[in-house]
Amino acid sequence: MKYLFNPVKGARLIKYPWGNVFQLFGENVELYKKAIGTNGHNGVDLVSAFRTPILASTGMVVDFWDSPSGYGKHIKIMTEPNNNGNFYELVYGHLDEINPTLKKGDKVLDGQLIGYMGNTGFVISGNTPFWGNAPAGKGVHLHFGVRDCTLAQSENAVFNDVLKITVGYPTYTNGMFGYRDPMALLEADTALIQYASGFILSLLLSLQKKIQELMAKVGKIK
Repeated sequence: MKYLFNPVKGARLIKYPWGNVFQLFGENVELYKKAIGTNGHNGVDLVSAFRTPILASTGMVVDFWDSPSGYGKHIKIMTEPNNNGNFYELVYGHLDEINPTLKKGDKVLDGQLIGYMGNTGFVISGNTPFWGNAPAGKGVHLHFGVRDCTLAQSENAVFNDVLKITVGYPTYTNGMFGYRDPMALLEADTALIQYASGFILSLLLSLQKKIQELMAKVGKIK
């Protein structure tokens, strides 16, 4: 497992059924205040091998570009609004490559290939920041971010050229540019399927489901 290494001094590998997480939401406050002006890390970092396929969550591609000092090659997907007009903006960061067939405005389905895991942009490797030039195998991970959005009136609202609607960011001033802790979604079964499966290999999802079904059967037998 040469790709699984400690990307931040003092970080620990946390094992979940859907992947390995090194850096959680809100960690390393001083580093991120200085680097991007947030009160800590504004997502979760999932670690796997270089060029691991990244799969989409159902929604619409609203942005992708290369930010050398930020998310690197990244893609943003908006989920479908619920009955209250609330939805999520999902960010998949530090990709090695974005699927070249994708265009802004494309609707993607759960499990659709959107890119490959990499280390572009601002990547922490062995307590050293890299800006787009980290070699393969160093700092490789997927940054997954979740931002609350609304169609309702919001103080922090912008017109989205792709969606052709005004998108509000009701929690934009929370010190994280509106991003929330994705773990609440990842640890909830329905949300896991609807919003977080973009970076989960479908095999792992089906395996987790089978394990849960087996556990339920065992419980009934007892």
